[in-house]
Amino acid sequence: MSDRDLLAIVREDVSRKFDIVLEGIDGLNQKMERYRDEANERFERVEAAIRFTSVDLREKIGKVEERLTGVEDKLDAVADDVAAHRADTESHTLYRVKEEG
Repeated sequence: MSDRDLLAIVREDVSRKFDIVLEGIDGLNQKMERYRDEANERFERVEAAIRFTSVDLREKIGKVEERLTGVEDKLDAVADDVAAHRADTESHTLYRVKEEG
């Protein structure tokens, strides 16, 4: 066997191995593209859930704030009623409210 024949065999072996490496790289590229696409889909679903939750929470907070304002108004009205009742009670000499402390 001549040097030329040996060189042809080595060249063909290297070429086959190079083709195998290229196929492996192509397979990895495809896997990475699929993973990227799946990851993007998951991120989009998470972002959509966050947006929905954020809107839902803002609505709930708004309702709680409205209810709290209503409670504050009622509490103010009760405080006014108590003050008026106290003033009325203190206007009678028999019923003096004694402050403690």
